[in-house]
Amino acid sequence: MINRDEILKKIAEQLEPMKEARAMWECGSVAFHRIDEWSDLDIVIEGKEGATDLLFTAIEKALQGIAPIDSSLGPSGGWPGVLQKVYRLEGMSPYHVIEVAIVAPDAPTKFLEREIHGDIPVHFDKDGITQVAPIEAHAWKEKLEVRVEELIQKVDLYRILVEKEIHRGNHMEAMAFFQGFIQKALVELIRIRYSPFRYNFQSRYLYYDLPETVIARLEPFFFIGSPEELEIKFQEAMDWMAELRERG
Repeated sequence: MINRDEILKKIAEQLEPMKEARAMWECGSVAFHRIDEWSDLDIVIEGKEGATDLLFTAIEKALQGIAPIDSSLGPSGGWPGVLQKVYRLEGMSPYHVIEVAIVAPDAPTKFLEREIHGDIPVHFDKDGITQVAPIEAHAWKEKLEVRVEELIQKVDLYRILVEKEIHRGNHMEAMAFFQGFIQKALVELIRIRYSPFRYNFQSRYLYYDLPETVIARLEPFFFIGSPEELEIKFQEAMDWMAELRERG
């Protein structure tokens, strides 16, 4: 089985001498000290402007020095100024995919804030890129207060999509609207209350970020077994959101 440390070492050795590569670090489970047999590799690299293609070529050369690339996906961009490719090597566990994100120097998101991304392991940093200041708590709180009002207004407008499809007997549509608007808003409001720096992580890491009592209350909203239960859970979700808003 291919060793994750070997992969990280080979990529760092390939990139660090290159003037186009400024820093390399990791995110994901390793930054929260909970690597297990299912953990993949989340690698972030900051390169100089216009160097993305060159850096991906160098990364692929490093990977091919370990094993042939069995499959790859991308590059794709989920954040401004960030391009990501995903790799799987021959002989590698299917769980151990390698996700590599290359961030531009002016990218607004670099996955560095400790409050959000944990204690990131840094493999090299030529310019002090990975040294970021703590998030300013008061400004973050004000941002979340605005977000809470946005969510409440959105739910107030779109709750009728669930209600009318329940009335029509279109239960699959009702469930889809419930999941897309009500459940999603409920999760975000819960995160704002209990895990504010990771408020927009949706269902990712819920079991790590929320108290066990909250998980026990929330989990049934993800396992609704009948149209009748959907009606009940819809009202319970609305009640819980009202409760969260009142508590602030």
